[in-house]
Amino acid sequence: MTPTEIELIAKAACDIATGNHLLYPRSEEEKEMLKEVCEALNTPEENKTARQKDICEEYRLCTDYDYWSSKHRDK
Repeated sequence: MTPTEIELIAKAACDIATGNHLLYPRSEEEKEMLKEVCEALNTPEENKTARQKDICEEYRLCTDYDYWSSKHRDK
């Protein structure tokens, strides 16, 4: 994942949690990532592509502090 993709996933995670994307316009790039994150989250684990697994990992790092702490990631 590129740093830009990681940032877009973090924005998508915030939008999913808050619904902020319903109030404020998003760029096409942000909308595409939001769609991709939702698809990855809703795909059964056994059917996920490598990219979808990476997206789910980044999403979890953004939404689960204990998991993030266990990975010792500094962001």
